[in-house]
Amino acid sequence: KYNDIYDGLEDTVHNSRYFFLGVPTPMNDDGSQDLSNVDDAIKSIVEVANSRKVIIIKTTILPGTCRKYAEMYPNHDFVHNPEFLTERRAKLEFINAPRIILGGEDHVTEEVERLYRTRFTHTPIYKTTWEGAEVAKYMANCFYAVKVSFMNEMYDVARHVGVKYNDLRDMLLASGWVNPMHTDVPGHDGERGYGGKCFPKDVKAFIHWARECGLGSDLVEAADKANERIRKEKDWLNIKGATSKNDYKSSK
Repeated sequence: KYNDIYDGLEDTVHNSRYFFLGVPTPMNDDGSQDLSNVDDAIKSIVEVANSRKVIIIKTTILPGTCRKYAEMYPNHDFVHNPEFLTERRAKLEFINAPRIILGGEDHVTEEVERLYRTRFTHTPIYKTTWEGAEVAKYMANCFYAVKVSFMNEMYDVARHVGVKYNDLRDMLLASGWVNPMHTDVPGHDGERGYGGKCFPKDVKAFIHWARECGLGSDLVEAADKANERIRKEKDWLNIKGATSKNDYKSSK
């Protein structure tokens, strides 16, 4: 978005130091991540840049992506600053962020930390490598997917034996060892399993990436398989920005 005091993209780029990118990364048919929106956004900045810029990618991207961009555009600096938000309460959760993660080269993350400190004076800020920030985001989303799938399976077990799921859930949470987040069945959208434009595509992208790297992702794959069974109506297939076939660009 352009500030009204600037005249279009070029004027905005010339008069700005920091650029926050938050664009869709839909999944392809094979589950891999489509980075074309990120590619286009970065290219639009660097093509008109008149000085070194700091490009802060908030979009969920797979490990190695930020490093690739840094190598492609050595005249600019890149930081991965993943978002941890829900669509329903994005603004509120951004303002009250429990932590901020900055991945990149030390001198750049330190600069971006100073920028954030002008607003988030007491929020914990974790500085790490590009890959550290990228994995941190997938660690969270994949864990939540596993948790949702597990709780949904326990919901079926409860129904099978004639016990109220919420009673079992309360017994589990009473220990204090389990956070209540993602334990409601059905979820906040009234549906079983996880859906929307984030979890399904991110989980599938991680599985595809892990396979290409020769890494085991059996637990995450099991959660994905369970969700395919539980979430009868695969809503993400019809959400703009969740799949390449239904991306924002293809709808223009």
